Amino acid sequence: VEIYDPVTGEPRHPLLAQRPENDVLLIVVTGDKGLAGAFNTNILKAALRFLQTKEGKNIEIETIGRKGRDFLRRRYPTSEPEKSGPEKSESQERPAIAIVGEQVGVLNKVDYAMASELAGRVIDRYSNGEIDSVYLLYNEFKSMIAQRLIVEQVLPIEQIGEAAVRQAEEMGLKEKKQALEAAREAGVGIRPADTRDIDAAAAKFATAPVDYIYEQPPEEESRFFGRCKNPWRQSTQHA
Repeated sequence: VEIYDPVTGEPRHPLLAQRPENDVLLIVVTGDKGLAGAFNTNILKAALRFLQTKEGKNIEIETIGRKGRDFLRRRYPTSEPEKSGPEKSESQERPAIAIVGEQVGVLNKVDYAMASELAGRVIDRYSNGEIDSVYLLYNEFKSMIAQRLIVEQVLPIEQIGEAAVRQAEEMGLKEKKQALEAAREAGVGIRPADTRDIDAAAAKFATAPVDYIYEQPPEEESRFFGRCKNPWRQSTQHA
């Protein structure tokens, strides 16, 4: 299938097709466990804020991680819709917000098969017109005090090769303090970064000052993030 019509320039590929947004799928990624500061709490607050922006639409939620599953299941308990008669339409029967899928205990063993199964299912539903848009909510982790909550539009694809970020929230001072406290409780040492050699080298080339993010040694990071069990989209780039 050609991606774009060579004559009109209109998209041909089904994943580029845009239509009125009536049915929305939100995928929420949290940890399986607590004891990670405000890690899970902030993700769930962001989820509620996102849902408010989609008021009036039919929203389905798929959760990855136990904390998100448990919270959203309590918040939006699902049940079989009650039917009052044959004249009641399917759209009237379904709840406005419903939990349609869950993945628990997979974050410490994420592999291609699991990700491919989820992606394939979502792509099929979008291609068949069952949902009009798909959003992914996750924590973009760089270090314990450098994290962003991201809401990314996955489908429809707006521009090939670029992420369509709809919301991005940086950690506040309170969240940074909570993250540091959680790290201390987990036995992770907080060390000031020694930037003298890098700063001296940069000065030779008259470059502007640069902020560098330094991560803990791998063995210390694993001790901390073993508490939250969420390696989803963690950055592995070192300065």
